[in-house]
Amino acid sequence: MSLKWKQKGKPTSYFIIILVAYFFYGCSSVEVKNNTNYIPASVYRNSLPGISANLSTRSDIQNSIFRIDFLNLLIALNREEGALDNNRLRSAVMAWNAVASGFKEKIKFVPEHFYIMAGLDSNNTTECDQQTNCTISLGDIIVLHKWMDFNVNHINAINDSTRINSYIKRINHVPNRKLSRILRAILHDPIGYKLVANALDQNTSIEIRELSGKHGFYNYTRNKIVIDPKVINYEFNMRYLVHELVHVTNKQSNNSVDEEVLAELIGLEIQNHITDIPFEQHPYSTFVEHLLHPDYGNLPISNNINKSLARAGIAL
Repeated sequence: MSLKWKQKGKPTSYFIIILVAYFFYGCSSVEVKNNTNYIPASVYRNSLPGISANLSTRSDIQNSIFRIDFLNLLIALNREEGALDNNRLRSAVMAWNAVASGFKEKIKFVPEHFYIMAGLDSNNTTECDQQTNCTISLGDIIVLHKWMDFNVNHINAINDSTRINSYIKRINHVPNRKLSRILRAILHDPIGYKLVANALDQNTSIEIRELSGKHGFYNYTRNKIVIDPKVINYEFNMRYLVHELVHVTNKQSNNSVDEEVLAELIGLEIQNHITDIPFEQHPYSTFVEHLLHPDYGNLPISNNINKSLARAGIAL
């Protein structure tokens, strides 16, 4: 099955490309489930050991039950036998490995992965563990499938320089030349324009403050984006500011895996459009990486982020 991402209106095959270390800089913690006022800008870490861990995660996706062609087998088994319990899944993995053509094709059975997948259809709110009778149903797999051909429809660009200058002055309360430069670039992207306009409609402010290794977060209570200086010092960090602007569209204090993934992908899409250097992150892999993350994976799968983005003028 091919996995595609629609960029600038044209389908383009996307693969996971590990380019350079700075692409994976990110935040180191996340508050989950409850009032998520402190929302980091990425699952990615700042350290080289963290980058190595992410490389391992990407490899694990291909060698786990989240492997895309293995999901097709699970669909077939579901249709023939119904929902799969832990033991039936283990048998399916053994059968798969018995005919695998090599080590790269083999799947490692990880019980925790079973429990994660089995809770997807319930919006990740059902606790699945050894004490429960959770099963993997077609509904669980459908949650994963929606990210396989995910696409964003770009809105029309609005090139109103007078309005852009006005927006920059309004949201950049304490004038900062570097922040103005990054905001100007974001405003010239059609989606970026809508996100900044939404933040202004919500009277959101931006504060620049040293965050000791984190790139930024959105404080829902204070309606404030707080970003580290490195976000505005380097154009390949601008996606972290965009990430927080996506969170601003959600007027509720809740958060979800979907919201984090969309913030990640939209931030990268806008950055790619502005820099014209295509760092590539596959939507499905991005979703699974968040799902397997020890903190992000505890969030509900979905909330109303699609409707929130639609209110801001961004149609998915």
